[in-house]
Amino acid sequence: MEARKSPFCPRTAALVIAVVLTPLSGCRFGNKVEYAPPRYKVTTYETAPQTLTFCGLDSRPCQAAATNLLPDDVFTQIITDPMLLIEDSQLKQAVLVSSEDTSMGFDYSSGSILFGGETNRILAWTGECETTLTGLVEGGLNATAPHAAGAAGRAELKLTVTRKFEGASCGEELYEMYQCYLDAAKCPGASESDHAAAQSYVSWLFGAYLQSGALLPEDLPEVRSVSYEVFYQ
Repeated sequence: MEARKSPFCPRTAALVIAVVLTPLSGCRFGNKVEYAPPRYKVTTYETAPQTLTFCGLDSRPCQAAATNLLPDDVFTQIITDPMLLIEDSQLKQAVLVSSEDTSMGFDYSSGSILFGGETNRILAWTGECETTLTGLVEGGLNATAPHAAGAAGRAELKLTVTRKFEGASCGEELYEMYQCYLDAAKCPGASESDHAAAQSYVSWLFGAYLQSGALLPEDLPEVRSVSYEVFYQ
């Protein structure tokens, strides 16, 4: 799995820990206890992918696709349904975090989201060709959009993710991936299970682009960059 290069708000974890550990505080005056308002406010915002577009080679048009083809990567793992807005009244800060992993999220202190992140560079195949993912998240919260009871509104976010392949050997290695995609026996490895694992990896990298029509199998040796854009609401 690709290592993460801080695609999250750095203060998120501290805020969430504080939410768990900070008790309701109060001051006693004689027999009367006056409670201070809670420091943290947590509200829920629904969101779900609405549109999805894949782009492959410049010579081919981008293709709209069903949202069930949405890739599973470090960026799509952050945006879950629902999202949680955690507001810190003392520090005057806010973060929008995943409801499945509250250590992941985006700063919302300005009332909008504009975030860019990049994964660490890793080897794409068996040689020196390297690959990275970059992601850009833009958007905000809409309290007037239709939403279920218990939610405060909907998170409206646009996520753009680009995968790049860089290195002198990328053409050769991507041709090997193309061959592997067509025939598992041509995949690297010493056993059938190795071949199957390598073929599954190629499908994980390019399957959604191929299924959407943004790429054809014979395009793979020419690929140096692919991207997708998804709109959540």
